[in-house]
Amino acid sequence: MNRREMLAASTAALFVFSGGASAQSDPLAAAFDDLGMAARKAVQSEVQIAGFYTGAVDGAYGPGTRKALAQAARFIAENSRGKAQPKVTTAAGAQAFLAAMARGDMAKWLYGEGNESDG
Repeated sequence: MNRREMLAASTAALFVFSGGASAQSDPLAAAFDDLGMAARKAVQSEVQIAGFYTGAVDGAYGPGTRKALAQAARFIAENSRGKAQPKVTTAAGAQAFLAAMARGDMAKWLYGEGNESDG
């Protein structure tokens, strides 16, 4: 089992969201909905490039996007060796995480080796 598969399994236990979660009970959903369409698509593209998302890059938030974002947050926390700690369970943390994802600020830890800035 590779590292991403292990993280996917552990993420399921750490980031449990109900199938019918509303934006009020799901900080990631609320933060995603607050983004403009271009930013929502950029976020989906980032997790797709990283291999966490296989759905359409359509700017819609659903179970696939929810799962991919939770897995990506967990992977980033591990791959950054603690330099990035996405707090996707709070409104402020989810907003900060998704804004950084939309800007591409998490790319070095999301699908890089994480040492690009270790100078």
